[in-house]
Amino acid sequence: MKKKLLIFLLGFVLLFSLSTPTLGASKLSKAQLEAKVTQVTKQVKSLTDQVKSLNSQIKTLTDKGKAKDKEIAGLKSSNSAKDKTISSQKTQLGKKDNEVKSLKVKVDNQQKDLEEASTTIDNQKDLIKQLQDELKKTQLKNAKVVYTDYDTKNMSDSSGQMKWYEFKTKYATLYFTEQSYTKYSYLVDISDDLLKDAASYYGFSNTTNISAFIVYNEPIIMIRNGPGEYQSQTKTVMVYGSMAYPNSYGPYDESVPVIYAHEMAHAFDDASIRLAYSVSPGTKIRWLSEGMATYVSRYLIEYPKYAIPEEHIPLLNNDFKFRISEAIKEGASNLGSLDSIPDDSHRHYGIYESLIHYVETAYGHQKLLNFMQELKSKDMNSAMQTIFGVSEEQFMLGWKKYYNL
Repeated sequence: MKKKLLIFLLGFVLLFSLSTPTLGASKLSKAQLEAKVTQVTKQVKSLTDQVKSLNSQIKTLTDKGKAKDKEIAGLKSSNSAKDKTISSQKTQLGKKDNEVKSLKVKVDNQQKDLEEASTTIDNQKDLIKQLQDELKKTQLKNAKVVYTDYDTKNMSDSSGQMKWYEFKTKYATLYFTEQSYTKYSYLVDISDDLLKDAASYYGFSNTTNISAFIVYNEPIIMIRNGPGEYQSQTKTVMVYGSMAYPNSYGPYDESVPVIYAHEMAHAFDDASIRLAYSVSPGTKIRWLSEGMATYVSRYLIEYPKYAIPEEHIPLLNNDFKFRISEAIKEGASNLGSLDSIPDDSHRHYGIYESLIHYVETAYGHQKLLNFMQELKSKDMNSAMQTIFGVSEEQFMLGWKKYYNL
């Protein structure tokens, strides 16, 4: 339509140009007419070119318009799909929100149930403790009562400085004060199993009945100042609870069961090998006797398997290198020979135990037992050469190398 209009205009311009005379002249010559025709022809051509250019621009714009229409249609379609997706997601979110609300209700209900159950458990624990306390009172009431002096000698059924409650098991007779029984009565239940584990280390199965006096902080007389001791003359074990974990945090990380096992280990040594009484004269074996008892009570026995109250299960540090370093801080700086190791501090037991652990690792348990038998007739150096195949000096060098000292 636009193209026809332009052609009509061009024709009109041409006609007008040919028919309209020039101002000031009534008649044009032939040359003037030809010039005029040439001029108009150029104008027509110019207008025709402009029309083509305009047509080209119109086509380009039309194509762009169509492309934009397609793009808009695509965007509308995409938006429509997105709207559907958003709508679907909103629906799903609504469902999830309902599920979360439902779960919150369930959690709240379960939390209430848990609180009720916790209250019930606390009440049951209180009831169990009451029953246990009543049971302890009944057990104390039914236990045999004996009396001794403060040094636990001169036992009598009628009078004395210390009052004890006697409990017999297969392998031990335990004597408690009223206070110590309240705290450590579980020893009666675990004693036989614990003692069998300790006795087996010494190759000792014929476990005779050993007496043990368990106190908390009562004024009994002990030969050594520590949480426990074994008195070979009377074949009795002493345990002082107030100096044990968790009541004392000094040099001791050992609870009453550990101290009990340690001193009973000495009793088994005394009853079987008699290491402290049968070695060659002049042979120092404190590192051996205390090392074995410490190794048994701290490293060998697994206390969590026994029915021991959680607060009395020991938190033992069995890092031997650390314990050796602690002993060195306490004055054990000269470690060139076994005789040079001090024996006047509980911390030095870490060195003793590390020596036993080294023997167990490097030579084996049977050779350790053979070595102890060999000491009955030989000095330390000779016994080591016979059983371990090394001199005492070589033994100490091997121990230091093992712990990177």
